[in-house]
Amino acid sequence: MEDSDSPSAPQSDAGETTPPRHINSVDATVGQPMIDRVKLRMRELEELRDTLPEDNAEARKDIDLALATVQELLTGDLAHIPPVVVVDLNRWLERNKHLGERVVQE
Repeated sequence: MEDSDSPSAPQSDAGETTPPRHINSVDATVGQPMIDRVKLRMRELEELRDTLPEDNAEARKDIDLALATVQELLTGDLAHIPPVVVVDLNRWLERNKHLGERVVQE
């Protein structure tokens, strides 16, 4: 295998290296228990909301809605989550995994 085929240093046609691809926490935690994945994403969204400027009402509203939605799913015995709730939690993760990325990049 030649050095130019090395996946560790992707290059464009001009010979410049491309920036590393962003991997969000939802994709990075695949395979971990659902409740751990959800709690991690909730903490990320809460931290992002707390660092947003006050004038960024739209992003704050989106984050608050996502957090309020998941709170309704986190009731009862979290050590034994019913399968139907696990499906809803997974949908919530997928629906909100890119929430806030544009705010961070700007």
